[in-house]
Amino acid sequence: EGTPWENSAVVVGNTVMWGTSEGIKSMSVSNEVNADGTRATITPLGGNTTRNWFREAFDNGETIDAGLDTVNHCARWRRLKSDGTFQALQFSYRTGLWTLLDDDSGFRYASTTFAEETARKAPALYSIGSTGAAFEVNHLGLTHPYDSLTVQATLDDSYTLWDRKIGKKGLFSSKMAGDVVRFRSKNSAVDGVARVIATASADEITFDNISGLKRGDEFIIGATRFRYRPAPLKGASKTTIKTIEGVTLRALPGERNSPDGPWPDPPEGKITVRSYREYSDKIDSEQDREIEIYDEDDLAFTSQSRESGIAGDGSAVELELEMIETRTDFRLESVEVVLREEGDQMGDVTTDA
Repeated sequence: EGTPWENSAVVVGNTVMWGTSEGIKSMSVSNEVNADGTRATITPLGGNTTRNWFREAFDNGETIDAGLDTVNHCARWRRLKSDGTFQALQFSYRTGLWTLLDDDSGFRYASTTFAEETARKAPALYSIGSTGAAFEVNHLGLTHPYDSLTVQATLDDSYTLWDRKIGKKGLFSSKMAGDVVRFRSKNSAVDGVARVIATASADEITFDNISGLKRGDEFIIGATRFRYRPAPLKGASKTTIKTIEGVTLRALPGERNSPDGPWPDPPEGKITVRSYREYSDKIDSEQDREIEIYDEDDLAFTSQSRESGIAGDGSAVELELEMIETRTDFRLESVEVVLREEGDQMGDVTTDA
């Protein structure tokens, strides 16, 4: 089967994968001749969710392209949605797992269409924004264009503020053009909003209009956005009501966040916990920046709890975990959810995230 997107094909060794209107197809070529006399085997990849994602893109006339991440052994299909936002569907050809990524800036992932047998250490990662501007991603390195700049702060009287612009002398850099600025606010219309930086200079950045942006709101430039939403919890029966009785997260600092690492230990920031019900994308309950990240032997956190106060109920319930910081490194070791279903309790534990 052919593809409606000419840039949706990637090659890994002797396997080629490409996007179709009905999902991903994979063709592997073997040195051995098959029973039918051919050397190639074509199979579909992914399940209903994957197929629906490609079918929706095709029906809406949206663009999909693809690239390889040879360091993390992943293929990613990037979709420019009709509303101007980006999503990326990621397939790990090492683990066989799929992940859906929200990609604010729409950067391109691949420097080559062929994966090497031995993964190379990645150089400084550069991204290409929707405006065509290239910028260096905020990463661990000896030097970075943002290192001497403030990239996360609360808008106070020292800033000049418009709906499309933030100004402060000497705070910004022309290298920020194409990167993403994200906002936190008590105003729900502004909280979580992200904008690609259209133009940037040493004294200001500009972006598409944000109605309601005001002093007291917080901005983050080049944020690391972690968001994890596992499969719905449906219990033993699809029709009974499940009530969240407890959620416990175990998140530990990564190597960069250590006594000898370049970033703070424990990491700055906390994990936000949300719940959803009945397969809806509307948030049912939220505990904003609730769970700390710390080592088990960190005496400064002996009084801290890893248990969330999140609530939720429905015939199917979902959890979502999120952290947004300029740079962070942590491991989500486990997520344990206790549900009550028709008076009975059951546990659901996720340990691979």
